[in-house]
Amino acid sequence: MFEIKHIANAGVLIKNNRLSVLIDGIHSEPPQFNYKCVQEDIFMDMLMCRNNYDPIDVLLFTHSHADHFDLEWTMAYMYCHKKTLLVGSEGVVYLLSICEGFELIEDRVFFAEEFIEDCPITMAGFSLSI
Repeated sequence: MFEIKHIANAGVLIKNNRLSVLIDGIHSEPPQFNYKCVQEDIFMDMLMCRNNYDPIDVLLFTHSHADHFDLEWTMAYMYCHKKTLLVGSEGVVYLLSICEGFELIEDRVFFAEEFIEDCPITMAGFSLSI
């Protein structure tokens, strides 16, 4: 059984009993056009695994716009959750790569462009292809 939870703007958390994927769900800057950003208390619940938030297995970012991705919060999440993988667009991975401390998470960060339809990744019942 799948659970889908809206986080803010385009951010959604999809999980089953084995795996959770957060898509575009860590962003904090007040975005343009009145999009809703992730509230700090919600992010802290995700970071600290409180209020029904378990550790997230995969963070997926479609692009680096402020209403989809926050560099500081994402780095904090990756530092705290050593098993979380991140799949991001070229822009997201570039911003992470020039951030201090990237070497601590580098082995868990992947370019979305590396995945092709002919070669999806399957993790705990989810198949990821881009």
